[in-house]
Amino acid sequence: TLTGTAPFPTGMANFTRVLADPLVPPRRANGKVPAALDAIVCKCLEKDPDRRYATAAEVADDLDRFRRGEQTVARPLPWR
Repeated sequence: TLTGTAPFPTGMANFTRVLADPLVPPRRANGKVPAALDAIVCKCLEKDPDRRYATAAEVADDLDRFRRGEQTVARPLPWR
């Protein structure tokens, strides 16, 4: 909903691409997405489970910090 496009290609034929292709951060597709929110979304979509939030409560806490203008646990990605 941040970009109007899916983060990965859809359909079973694209399943291997989902596993192999890097995520396109929402901010790259829509420059109006704040860096902190982009970082939260990217952390949610990490391919390595150890790099994702462990619980939905952790996501909610980070979103609350973002909403309050506080520093989030998820760190913004550098632009390349």
